[in-house]
Amino acid sequence: MARLIIIGNGYDLAHLKGQTSYDEFSKWLCNKYQLDIKGNNELRFKLDIPTYNGTFLNNLVNNNKYNININNVDESRKELFATMLVNMIADLNKNDWSDFENDLGKLDWKKYIDEANKYYGNYCVPGSPVSYGTDLITSASRTIMDLFIGWIESIHIDDVKKDYIDKKIGNISNNDYFLIFNYTNTVEKVFSIPKKDNLCYIHGTASNGDSIVVGHGDINKSGGSNLDNDDDYIKEAEAALYKNTKQIFKNHQAFFDNVKNDFCRSENNEIYVYGWNCSDSDKYYLNKIIDIGNNANCSLYLNNYKGDGCRKAQLWKDIGFDGKIELINT
Repeated sequence: MARLIIIGNGYDLAHLKGQTSYDEFSKWLCNKYQLDIKGNNELRFKLDIPTYNGTFLNNLVNNNKYNININNVDESRKELFATMLVNMIADLNKNDWSDFENDLGKLDWKKYIDEANKYYGNYCVPGSPVSYGTDLITSASRTIMDLFIGWIESIHIDDVKKDYIDKKIGNISNNDYFLIFNYTNTVEKVFSIPKKDNLCYIHGTASNGDSIVVGHGDINKSGGSNLDNDDDYIKEAEAALYKNTKQIFKNHQAFFDNVKNDFCRSENNEIYVYGWNCSDSDKYYLNKIIDIGNNANCSLYLNNYKGDGCRKAQLWKDIGFDGKIELINT
């Protein structure tokens, strides 16, 4: 028998006392930069906050002709874009961060470009058809990722202990595979996993120094542009925050091939799902997992947290899973 154990944020929420909710990310930002979660925070523009354009970085790294401390610059950028992000989520969703990833595809970049241009006076970057404010504000995606990683790295997981869910999983063998949607290595703290190749942190993990993937799933905002005007720069910012699940799946193709091969060789295979709600942007993964499960004699076990198991089971059925489904009450 082979098992695929899928771990989502609900697993970390249960084990880490809620530390990994997006609401906690908002609190972390507000505490760190003294912001009001309800928005209307004053944007902290400074004359020495550059865009991440090639000319600036080349001068900074090679000869530092501007005599700028890169650590101070980065911190100023983080403070500015943390303020902007908190304001934008407040404007968009009345400071409800529960749908943070999808909200990244709906941010009102234009409003903050206009605010930046009021401060910088529409100064145009040499060689660019757009204003300094546009170049600056739409470069926020990289810094937003830096802020997110900073929050993940602040989460304490050392005292995590096994609970009912982990006892249900039982002992781990070489035929067990873990597909992890979380950014922490909580699972590894709980279980002794004999084969590291059987672990897939599909969106990266801060503890391993991986690139972190967080973003929206709006395919209409995933394309590149020629960067000829403000709208192109906004499209570029939206595309930078797009979670390209097809490409991510390809990046981890070897893991899924191994799961599929073991499932085909084994009888009475099992898929366990704990804390993964499968957002709209993750549906591509679910289709691929069901393809694997339907090619073998497979049973599905869904964590029925707060009675949500029936909805999850229906989702799997609607997409095409034809195996046995059992709910695990917690």
